[in-house]
Amino acid sequence: MRIGIDLDNTLVCYDDAFNKVARRLNMVPPIWTGGKNEVKETLKRRPDGQIAWQKLQGQVYGKWISLAALYPGAYRFLWRCKQRGIEVDIVSHKTEYGHYDKEKLSLRKSAIDLLSRLNILSEDSSCLVKAVEFFSTRKDKVDYIAGKKYDWFIDDLPEIFAMSNFPRETNKLLFKPGHRDESVEIDTVATWLEIGERLLGHWKDREVIELASKMSEQEILGVYKNVGQGNSQIFQVTLSSQKKAALKIYPYTNSHNRLRSEYEGLRLIKKFGVAEVAEVLGCHEDVNAGLYEWVEGDSITEVSLVDVYKLLSFIKDLHRIRSAPEWLSFPNASAAVFSGKQLEQQIQNRLKDLSKLASKSGPLHQYLETELKPVVTKIIEWMQALWPSAHSYDQKLLTKERALSPSDFGFHNAIISEGGSIKFLDFEYFGWDDPAKLVGDVLLHPAMNLNSEMRQAWLDGTTEIFGMSMRNRLEVMWPGLALCWCLIMLNEHKNSGWIRRKAAANLQANSRPRVLEQQLAKSRRMLEMTSTQYQKFPF
Repeated sequence: MRIGIDLDNTLVCYDDAFNKVARRLNMVPPIWTGGKNEVKETLKRRPDGQIAWQKLQGQVYGKWISLAALYPGAYRFLWRCKQRGIEVDIVSHKTEYGHYDKEKLSLRKSAIDLLSRLNILSEDSSCLVKAVEFFSTRKDKVDYIAGKKYDWFIDDLPEIFAMSNFPRETNKLLFKPGHRDESVEIDTVATWLEIGERLLGHWKDREVIELASKMSEQEILGVYKNVGQGNSQIFQVTLSSQKKAALKIYPYTNSHNRLRSEYEGLRLIKKFGVAEVAEVLGCHEDVNAGLYEWVEGDSITEVSLVDVYKLLSFIKDLHRIRSAPEWLSFPNASAAVFSGKQLEQQIQNRLKDLSKLASKSGPLHQYLETELKPVVTKIIEWMQALWPSAHSYDQKLLTKERALSPSDFGFHNAIISEGGSIKFLDFEYFGWDDPAKLVGDVLLHPAMNLNSEMRQAWLDGTTEIFGMSMRNRLEVMWPGLALCWCLIMLNEHKNSGWIRRKAAANLQANSRPRVLEQQLAKSRRMLEMTSTQYQKFPF
């Protein structure tokens, strides 16, 4: 297979660069927010808009190109292509110099320097692409594509694919970050995760072995795919010492660095003497993967009160070590909540994202519009009215009141050994959060199955650790947390959520309708419980 890839806004993302440079050059207000397209629209409303936009492009693609970055997942895709012997070329429509650039900086040299800095280009065997070619006109670019006879070409501009000289035998992939362009009849993808799924499929053993070897000094003897539920892909790796390790390949999200949360979080937890987590062995930041001690034991299928006390003991340990200076710069937990307003915004954002995907005649649309949205309105009004007076609804929780939270915490992410000790797994979402959210999520998580005595022990124990102010917030915020769970259960309706679930759990593409139906039923059950009990704390 031979693949051609466009450079600007396909492989390399300039959103942050356009924002920062536009502000630096006083083209937009100092507190302005928005990516490349928003900057373009703003400037083009000016009388000199076209000239201003071209000047800004010249600066971003030249002098300030160091602010650019690869799109999430792009490096991993190129790395996997190299392991499979797939030839990849970068083919770019880029002039030598930018418009109105008095300094005459070479845009092409700037791009080459960027690709070198991003570890795409090198003069040794680690180079991930075969060639980088620049052309001054779109026609010349497409003529080159036709001459190379690529199997696939990936570009962000439908105009390239629409040109009369674009080769019919080359498959087209239109890259539209974050959304699909339904106005064109071209196969469209929104993320590099989708591109990898489409062109490369499941990871092959030799890819996993090569990746593991980059993170371990030991020889890799074998690899076995561990079927998970829906987050990262996990492989059991056998090292030359005969010990086993867990290799995790993380999905990409714009809002949370899962590798940092888990790898650095576990490293620090171990450093401060907490034994109930796995050792870290190595990581590969560019591929977004980590290598950890393999934890032997069994899943916890029958929960006892003693097990609940072990949960509490671990949370107490996290609370004990939280004041160490190493935690000061640690990131927030995924989907952290520090005020009632933040929880409300999180609910509305999740609902908005799902509503965009819902066909007006489909069951998801019917559920969101007629069942879920009325309950959301009612519960948000209730939370606003009853939020505890210790903090206003909009006021963020003070730093000293926040907790280090595993976030996705419970017996579903734990292993019990033959001796009865428990080790806790999956710290992808780990970070700072409101302890009330941590406590509430354990009570609400679909995989937890606590009886009334266990729930009471959990509540009493966490209240002792975090104080009554946590408990007071929890009794008002819990129905909002439950609404978040109702929406999280529907993530497989998003292509990114389905690809992640499909890869982690080794599902077949034709199983998606069944999975969507199951998840909708789970969400509906959670919604029914929440809508009937929200006015009285039910735990």
